[in-house]
Amino acid sequence: MFLPNSNSRKIILIILDLILMVCAIIFSIFINSEKYPLEELLNFKWLLISTPVVGLIIYLSSGQYKSITRYLGSTDSYKICARNTFICFFIIILGFLLNQQLPDLQVILLIWILFNALIISAKFILKDLTFFLIRFKNKENKIKVAIYGAGSAGSQLAESIKYET
Repeated sequence: MFLPNSNSRKIILIILDLILMVCAIIFSIFINSEKYPLEELLNFKWLLISTPVVGLIIYLSSGQYKSITRYLGSTDSYKICARNTFICFFIIILGFLLNQQLPDLQVILLIWILFNALIISAKFILKDLTFFLIRFKNKENKIKVAIYGAGSAGSQLAESIKYET
């Protein structure tokens, strides 16, 4: 059973996030374009290039990939939303400074919604996938342990054993 180490897991998460960012931009432009979506996409090719670069810088500098995927919770989802909000604001400012054509506010809002939906969903799917892979891998090699006694120490020990083996 293949379980990647932390460095390869981090690279997989970075590549996945960059692909999802580009997909969110493409979907937003295609959904909102009235006649020629490919022509609209060519108008915003700067957005397809700059957003993953800005997103990667913000994600790396803010600690997006430091947390362990299997312990992802709602607090991490809020942090991802905040990071994506910052990315969208930074891209708008960058577009103004570089004198680029900016998409409508509706497209920017749709990009932000898709950023959050795709990236957070991917994280939770990876969390569940990691849990099942670890569980499947350790199923045949498990040593049975009985915890005698009740209370919080016993439940903490049980949780610790579940994630350690």
